Amino acid sequence: IDTANGNSTATISVGSGAYSLMALGTKIYVPNSSDDTVTIIDTENSNATTTIGVGDRPRYISAIGSKLYVTNNDAGTVTIIDTANGNSTTTVQVGGAPVGIITLGEKLVISDTANDSIIIMDTANSNATTSVRVGAAQYYFTSIDNKIYAANRGDNTVSIIDTENGNATSTVGTESSPYNLDAIGSKLYTVNRFSDSVTVIDTANGNSSSTVSVGTNPYALASIGSKMYVYNAGSGTVSVIETDSTAPSVAVSSPTEGTVVSAQIQLTASASDNYSVSGLQFQVDDVNVQSEDTSAPYTITLNTTNLTNGS
Repeated sequence: IDTANGNSTATISVGSGAYSLMALGTKIYVPNSSDDTVTIIDTENSNATTTIGVGDRPRYISAIGSKLYVTNNDAGTVTIIDTANGNSTTTVQVGGAPVGIITLGEKLVISDTANDSIIIMDTANSNATTSVRVGAAQYYFTSIDNKIYAANRGDNTVSIIDTENGNATSTVGTESSPYNLDAIGSKLYTVNRFSDSVTVIDTANGNSSSTVSVGTNPYALASIGSKMYVYNAGSGTVSVIETDSTAPSVAVSSPTEGTVVSAQIQLTASASDNYSVSGLQFQVDDVNVQSEDTSAPYTITLNTTNLTNGS
């Protein structure tokens, strides 16, 4: 989908049974679970495709540097594709039924759905693996700082693995069937499929939790800025959760309060926010002055001769 060209579309043939894809540089990599292959799409070469054989039923893919890591669900392995070395491949046995995979520094975090475990693979230590038991029927997981959070559908909890503390684990209760999860800042949002809700875990405040009602059978979620968007599979809707309850602060540094001004003057101000500041709009008597300034320091020139005295 070309978003810069009226969302025009093009279709590229890949293999069968793809669950995921990822970009690395100018290439797209698609694991084909039914074909035991990965398709490579070269976006700089007319979307030409090549295919690499991997393990049995590849599912998800992640990258550290120039190396790609593909989970092979039925083989209990991870295939490593070295894109800087002619796409040569090696295989690491991890056991179980590896599915999801994300990076945490130089480590790979892999969900093992057969053993209700998280596998941690240390790529800086000869790809050594450690298995950590979590809750029942976990599938999706994410990380915040150096902690891993896994949603356990079978026992309505989120498991927390502290990778800086010997992989010690703890749990936080959720509502029915926690599934997908995502984070904004230090807060974790987990959809509860059978409770039509989202559990919010404040990881910076003792993992205290609260609940937000959404649509029927929430399934997936994604964030943009301070908003969390929740796809409700049962109602075909998207719920929007506004996570930012803190207003931005603005201070005018020039001219100072009470200063009598005339002719042309410089207006200067600063702004801060707990998320980000996209720009600052100067106003006089609730009327915009010039266009929004999108880069700090925020300053404009104001011609006061066009204003009423005392305004």
